[in-house]
Amino acid sequence: MTIGQAAWLAALRAALGIVLVGGGALALFLLGRGDDFVLMSWAYMYVTRVVAWWFVGKRFARLTGQRLAGWIVAGMLLNAAFDVAAVAGLTAGWHYLAAMVVVIATFIAILHHFGTRDAVIARFAGVPLCRVCEYNLTGNLSGTCPECGTPIVALA
Repeated sequence: MTIGQAAWLAALRAALGIVLVGGGALALFLLGRGDDFVLMSWAYMYVTRVVAWWFVGKRFARLTGQRLAGWIVAGMLLNAAFDVAAVAGLTAGWHYLAAMVVVIATFIAILHHFGTRDAVIARFAGVPLCRVCEYNLTGNLSGTCPECGTPIVALA
């Protein structure tokens, strides 16, 4: 996945989240009050977030099985971390909020590191492509890309 594709998926997920979570939250706000309202609002928000992560992952990123489950879990963890940061920022001050932003950025960096390892990319690629020039390596047994000379990562 290229940076452009990842940015497009992130924008799509954000837009879907705004529509589902924002629209539903507005409807719940207009309809209810009290303790049940708070619980119902949080439950609705998390259910719609799971649906949004599932829909974007399944339909647009074309993920299935464990990859789709990992996508949803990682997305929900990011959502939960953001929620904690937002609530804490409102109640504990900006220092706590800044620390949570660092934690979230670290989590994203770790996901990026593990998600871009050559062995992971090669394992889930539909067509074996060179990681540098994207030459189709189907049937190549030489261990290097004939187009650019990059060593081919063996499937793990």
